[in-house]
This record gives sequence, structure tokens and C-alpha cells, in this order.
Amino acid sequence: MFELGDSPAGTLGPPTTWRPPHYDGIESLAILGGVLFSGSRDAGVKKWDLEQQELIQQIPNAHRDWVSALAFVPGRPLLLSACRAGLLKVWSVDGFAPLGEIKGHDSPINAVCTNGRHVFTASSDCRVKLWSYVPGLTPCLPRRVLAIKGRATTLP
Repeated sequence: MFELGDSPAGTLGPPTTWRPPHYDGIESLAILGGVLFSGSRDAGVKKWDLEQQELIQQIPNAHRDWVSALAFVPGRPLLLSACRAGLLKVWSVDGFAPLGEIKGHDSPINAVCTNGRHVFTASSDCRVKLWSYVPGLTPCLPRRVLAIKGRATTLP
């Protein structure tokens, strides 16, 4: 954790290293109040207390592949995690229990964001998918309503 100083120089060196660390590179972070969630190439997700700077809970094998993205659903106690296998999983923030999963893409999911009504996923398949919550269908899983195909371009 870095502390922001009052000087215009920016950040200072890290005063602490949290233990136990992930066993491979950390790919994603998400903060909700005083809790930090981290997702790693070790396929795990960890839940950290920011004030105490200690591990609260962990799921060592949250996915079968790298955890590449984390996001929260605004107004709901839900954590979304995505992986390189194209899966999107939903977790209870409080109990850290799995609530469901959905195959989002055939390629790695690189990013997830939400706006309360929708979940957006971006993948290595050059697609952004828009997912919408359907009341009564599955209370915690979104349903895809749109896929946008993008193309990489080269600038001169």
C-alpha cells in the first residue's frame, strides 16, 4: 500500500507488504469501502482489510485460469470476477460465497465494469459485450443483450 504525501512529488515508498501474498502476478484490484479485493495469475481472489492491512478471506482457486478483472455491482453486495478462460463469476461480498458463473467470451476477458443496470465485458476476441439483469431469471447473473465487435487499427 502506498500513502499519498502532501508534496507535489507524488507517492512515497510502500510502508507495508501484505501477507500472505499471491503466488503469481496480481492482475486486478477493486475497492469497496474499507475492503480491497485482489485477483491474480494464481487464479485466486483475496479480500483485504485496508485499515488493519491484513487478509480477511481468500479463494485460492476462484477460477481455473488467471483472474484478469474485478468489479462491483453498484448498490448490491456482489463482486464480479473474470478470467482468461472467458468466465464471469458472481460472488457475495460479505460471505465471499460463489453465487453463479456464466461463459462470457470464448477468449480471455480483459476488463469488467458496471453501471448498476448493466455489466460490460471486454475480451481478446475484440468484442465488448453488454449484459443486462433480467428480474426473476437468475437473481445474480446478467444476461447478454448486445455484442459489439471492434477492430484494432494502426495509426500512421
